[in-house]
Amino acid sequence: MLRVLPHRAFIEPAVSVDRVAASGAASGADSTAILRVDGLLCSLCAANVRNRLQTIDGVYEAHVSLSDSEATVRFDSERVHTDAFVSAVEAAVVLRPVRRWLAKLGGQSG
Repeated sequence: MLRVLPHRAFIEPAVSVDRVAASGAASGADSTAILRVDGLLCSLCAANVRNRLQTIDGVYEAHVSLSDSEATVRFDSERVHTDAFVSAVEAAVVLRPVRRWLAKLGGQSG
């Protein structure tokens, strides 16, 4: 079912790495990153972000929470750096120019 949060149309999409943690000594390079993903508009946006993250070589799995504006990525830290996650999420954002314009109309800084 499509879930839309229309008030987020006025938020310019932005992504940042909130935190990264090793998943355990026994797992070697297995790490988990939590990304802050502001401006996710709908469940399709969240699915698009998840799919982009999962295509990165070295990513084991990715989950995106529309309601929490957060993505959790389990990955091999020896094969991929978190900068790749930021780039992937930025590339996944649909209608970025329109969203920037709406954010300016809504009085959001960006």
